[in-house]
Amino acid sequence: WRSLLFAHYRFGAVDLQNPATRLPSVVALAAGLHLDRPVQERLATHVAGGGGLLLLGPAPQRDLEGRACSVLLEAMGVGVGRTVRDGSRSFPSVRGRDWADLIPETRVGWLQELEPGGATPVLEDVHGRVCGVEARVGAGRVVLLSAELPSMPRFFAAAASRLGVDPGLRVDSDVPGVVVTTTASPSGDRMLHVINPTGYSATVTVREHGEPFGGGPLRVPAHSGHFLPWGLTTPWGTIEASAAEVTGVSDDGVRFGPSLLARQAGQDPTA
Repeated sequence: WRSLLFAHYRFGAVDLQNPATRLPSVVALAAGLHLDRPVQERLATHVAGGGGLLLLGPAPQRDLEGRACSVLLEAMGVGVGRTVRDGSRSFPSVRGRDWADLIPETRVGWLQELEPGGATPVLEDVHGRVCGVEARVGAGRVVLLSAELPSMPRFFAAAASRLGVDPGLRVDSDVPGVVVTTTASPSGDRMLHVINPTGYSATVTVREHGEPFGGGPLRVPAHSGHFLPWGLTTPWGTIEASAAEVTGVSDDGVRFGPSLLARQAGQDPTA
């Protein structure tokens, strides 16, 4: 989730154990050895019907009672080999293949060997052992990455794009590491969240559907976070977009804090 957030994807959560919940077009899941059979069956059906699935972690091979259960792997036509762990005589490193060449040689704490069958290898260790695949399942697609990968926004964005989804926001920042996302209420009110955890002031331009938020670049101070209205209903009307935080709402109106709009040359600083 961290890699996708830094790549400017916006996402919610879904209860995979509740069959009444609707699955999004692409499901991203931190996988493990144990995964309930009904969940595996539901995910396999989702992908076969045209959905996408991004799995990171050990391939599921057992249900929650410890019984053998490889529904997802069988649907993918992928087998599993041994797990190689970091140790005094073992130094696992992985690298990308094909579209996953965004991954340079990277040390990992563990990797799980995969037998790709008809799937396309996308991740391997330095000895050529496959530990990541892309598989067609019916009308859909699965990307399985069985290694302890660090946060890699560009790579996970490429994986999500292969599964059919692109970032909802475009963010240009002169300082790497700024986090930008939105939240929405059930009624449709929205807030833009801009968080700068770095030690440098950043100039950030946020675009949705090509249009810049707030009329231009935002100047975000170091070690600061801001919640900016982006279609927020108040008793005085709807705030379509504001580069200043709302600090209060009363019978007299709405109060705002300082604007984050970056001043342009010749601009009145009091405007």
